[in-house]
Amino acid sequence: MKAIISESQARLIVESGLVDAMSPALPNFFADKPVEHTNPFVETGYFVNGALNKLAKERQKEILSYFSDDITSYSNDEIFTKLSKLIAKCKKLEEPIKEKLEKICSNTVVKIFSIPNDAITLICTLSPEISATKSFHIKPDTDEDYEYNAVSDMEAYDAETNKRRIINALSYGAAKNIAEQSKQLWVNEIFDLDEELPHLYSQIMKINDYLIFNTDIKIEDKSHKQGGFVEIKLSHEDEISSIEATGVIFPILLQEAIRGVIDILSTYGLPDDIESAKRVTNISDALENDPWNMRFGPAMWNRVISALPKFQTENFAYFYKTLVELPADEFSRIMKEIFAGTKNGKAAVEKIYNEAKYNDEYNQFTNDLALRRGKDLIDDDCFTEEELEEEIYNF
Repeated sequence: MKAIISESQARLIVESGLVDAMSPALPNFFADKPVEHTNPFVETGYFVNGALNKLAKERQKEILSYFSDDITSYSNDEIFTKLSKLIAKCKKLEEPIKEKLEKICSNTVVKIFSIPNDAITLICTLSPEISATKSFHIKPDTDEDYEYNAVSDMEAYDAETNKRRIINALSYGAAKNIAEQSKQLWVNEIFDLDEELPHLYSQIMKINDYLIFNTDIKIEDKSHKQGGFVEIKLSHEDEISSIEATGVIFPILLQEAIRGVIDILSTYGLPDDIESAKRVTNISDALENDPWNMRFGPAMWNRVISALPKFQTENFAYFYKTLVELPADEFSRIMKEIFAGTKNGKAAVEKIYNEAKYNDEYNQFTNDLALRRGKDLIDDDCFTEEELEEEIYNF
């Protein structure tokens, strides 16, 4: 039997916080201060007044809204089985049109970012089975792995490392958001190739989001396999920057390719000194942090763009570059305000966006993108053999 309540009663429920109390509890591993927390954002200092927990609740609510029935009534094993069957079917349908899908992916990324001809090398590859060909940074380094001249140096590195942790999550969230918003650029082409694929993609992405959020994924086995990865090579001598994205199915491939562009932009947020940049990434970019980037990244990015009256993807590149280039202390100050949902945070992000939107340096920026120099960065999404069997992929 459904209960009927008045508008004033409904408002009272919301204002009293009963809605949060009535919603499903967050998984145990989301706790802010477990004895041995694995959440890399807990000690960054970027979240005040329970902001991190609020972001988790926002993401949980968004994911549950994907489903018309109560997905929480099914066991994870049942959901894993469903996802596995959908992915197997998807791979089978994609195989005969593999090259066309790869072309659609690369064309979509070029359109999204308005990348000029010859500005960057972009290679997109669908590979149903991906074997690890490189060594991956599973565990993060710690301060104990390095020698510092002074405490002030340690504090400076901590600030840069925490900034990088947030940027990594924003990178994932932005790539996911842009991939979803780009559907109009590719859905008709894929529908003409196979009418069932777009619907399969939608189902797979939604179920996968639920499983990533609700499963305590641990990337510990160095003999892992991958659902997708992107390799970035920054320009060297006469060579322009390049992105090589690989995915087991189209949604992974598209998101990895988009994230390749974003990750080149993210390098503008690293220290200029190569050794300092390497130290920061060795501490912040470990693969075991990826599941947390997947869980919190979309909610973090939603907070950023929700501060804007109207966010337009075509203005993304210069806006994002301008944002991550901020000094660590200023970046921290603004992002704290944004994550806390304050008026100051919204005003600061809107100012950055408007300045980037009307900046006449965009053409110079695309040239900078092609000639971006520095150490090569590899941002891979990897899984243990057990995780691969459960079909938890990064979409």
